[in-house]
Amino acid sequence: MIFFKNKVIIFLTKTNWDYYLHPYRTLYAKELSKCVKKIYWINQPTRNPLKFFSKYFENKKLSKSVTVFTPFLLSCTNENMTKLNASILSVQIFLLVGKINARTILWSVYCSHKNFIIQYPSAYKIYWPGDLFVSADEQDLFMEYNLLMPLVEKDYEYIKRKYPEKAILSTTGCDENMYSLKRVQETDFVPIELQFSDNLKIFGYVGNISDFRLDFELILNLTDKFTNFRFVFIGISDNANTTNSYLSRLKKKSNFKLIENLEYNQIPFYINHFYAGIIPYKLNNFNLGTNPNKFYEYSSMGKITISSDIPSLRKYHPSILICKNEQDWINQISNHLDWNIDTQKLISIATNASPKKSLQRMSKFILNQIQ
Repeated sequence: MIFFKNKVIIFLTKTNWDYYLHPYRTLYAKELSKCVKKIYWINQPTRNPLKFFSKYFENKKLSKSVTVFTPFLLSCTNENMTKLNASILSVQIFLLVGKINARTILWSVYCSHKNFIIQYPSAYKIYWPGDLFVSADEQDLFMEYNLLMPLVEKDYEYIKRKYPEKAILSTTGCDENMYSLKRVQETDFVPIELQFSDNLKIFGYVGNISDFRLDFELILNLTDKFTNFRFVFIGISDNANTTNSYLSRLKKKSNFKLIENLEYNQIPFYINHFYAGIIPYKLNNFNLGTNPNKFYEYSSMGKITISSDIPSLRKYHPSILICKNEQDWINQISNHLDWNIDTQKLISIATNASPKKSLQRMSKFILNQIQ
């Protein structure tokens, strides 16, 4: 990671450091902290000046090289930052960081920050967009950033045609030390929530529990058809009315279980007892642009994944089972005894998508770009 060595990196984000569902972003910061001079993670802002001033001198220093900062802005989000908010943030960043120069990397995560980054022409600028990124709609940003990291091939190819020196296909990932099959199996720990007397094979899901994400009609039909399997969902409900309505129906089924409020470091021990990991997503615009980190979490534990047809995951077939419709789901589950599961190949996929490997590829790409 030669390019990043001794740099100051400022992550501008739409998600806070301790956000439960997307830890892979902070994994990049943690990995980089081993070689950079300093990392500043800018949380979602507060609009309450009293709260800001009370916390200003309590910046969360996670380590010698990592500081988490919650700024004051007139908006409750860093997304679509106005010029006024960008100016307000600039003052705070100066007091926190000092002068931004050529040794500084401004790294936008999930959303862009054009009005902020254009104030610093000498800084190196990275844009890591999220699920709702549509490259054709954000062309005005391409000139402002030095590196663009889309999650799906469609956007990568679009950017590459216009700016080949700026495009790198990104991915999500997981903590390869935490998600270590060898480490987990050595503990011989069986979570109490998974100690069932019937020993049914578990098809498990980890992630956001939301009607916006999940195809609940599909899940209901699968639990009805496959009563000889158990479906375990681990995550936190968004508490939307439609989500809660579906969950109330699912909770009545003897072969369905919802497990909430787990610490992230507990999850590998649960995945270890899955027969397979599942990603039963709706095929809406939000999901079509995603690259689910749960695939890498399942894979790192040697568990094959069955997924809805998410474009970013197609390249991993046949190490992932892709379903275009409900009948495909039925066929794949019905044929579970015929699956060819290569545990080491799955672990290799997860390792290759790890923050360490991804940052090494980024560093090599950037050095070639600037030479």
